[in-house]
Amino acid sequence: MSCLSATRKAFWEAQLAKKYTQLDIANTTYDELLARNAQDYSLNTRMEGDQRVKIQDLDRIKRQIVILEREIDGLEQKLAGGGLMNLNLRRTV
Repeated sequence: MSCLSATRKAFWEAQLAKKYTQLDIANTTYDELLARNAQDYSLNTRMEGDQRVKIQDLDRIKRQIVILEREIDGLEQKLAGGGLMNLNLRRTV
């Protein structure tokens, strides 16, 4: 059970939706670059304007995909109430 207020939950859900959109764009760009074996590719992200992506950017895009996936996992954990990662208990005598 999550102890997030409705406002915080809506905020984290909006952040999660934005990250999913960014991940979708990154995956699409990566896949199209691989499929075309293109030297460069024009991308309309609808978020930051048009961008030019070069084939050398494949590693950078792949790293960004991994980062986005981690951020999504973290946001999903927050929404599920898993914000507490570590709890140390001590017995007092």
